[in-house]
Amino acid sequence: METVIRVKGLSKDFVQGSQTINALKSINLTIKQGEFVAINGYSGSGKSTLLNIIGTLDKPSAGEVELFGQQVNFTNASSLQEFRSEKMGFIFQNFNLNPVLTALENVQMPLLLTDLNSRQRREKSIEVLNKVGLTDRINHKPGQLSGGQQQRVAVARALVSDPLLLLADEPTANLDSESTKQLMLVLKEMNKQSGLTVLFSSHDERLLKYIQRTITLNDGLLTDTGSCL
Repeated sequence: METVIRVKGLSKDFVQGSQTINALKSINLTIKQGEFVAINGYSGSGKSTLLNIIGTLDKPSAGEVELFGQQVNFTNASSLQEFRSEKMGFIFQNFNLNPVLTALENVQMPLLLTDLNSRQRREKSIEVLNKVGLTDRINHKPGQLSGGQQQRVAVARALVSDPLLLLADEPTANLDSESTKQLMLVLKEMNKQSGLTVLFSSHDERLLKYIQRTITLNDGLLTDTGSCL
């Protein structure tokens, strides 16, 4: 299998006044194409920081990140943005939906950077919204949707551009058990159908039965890289 993520000697420091906080400490990690992986660890362990660096939304203090066999140049912002739009999808804990846009309009946003025309963007967005069970909610704005429905809009938006890698930060943190189940089933189905590589942070024990591999962070140290089940 192709290596999608390779992290070598990755460290991240944050300076707060006279203190330096070592958020990540010499992380080494490899994730293959098609894996379904959870980063486990308590709040403050470095999960979100690691995800943000792998997603090229933040840059490390030291070390290297390779994505799809290509070393990431964190100094080239325009190249990083293009890389993210072509290969990655993101799901954030607070959904990050535009409150004045409908579900359909929110999902179409990533496609505005593609060559698809308006009809093609609409058709593709509706298709993905159907997959996440929101056929009858496409014209509703976020304020008219439940938390679980908003999260499914966020999932559809992350998947509409057919990413090769999906990154999700605590995607079930604000969801009830049924919404959590539906979300994980959608992600597992996409993982199975298209070989989508999924990496998400969570300490939600409800997810254990869905996870192929768990890696553990503790005080910025990778203490367990897990194994494929």
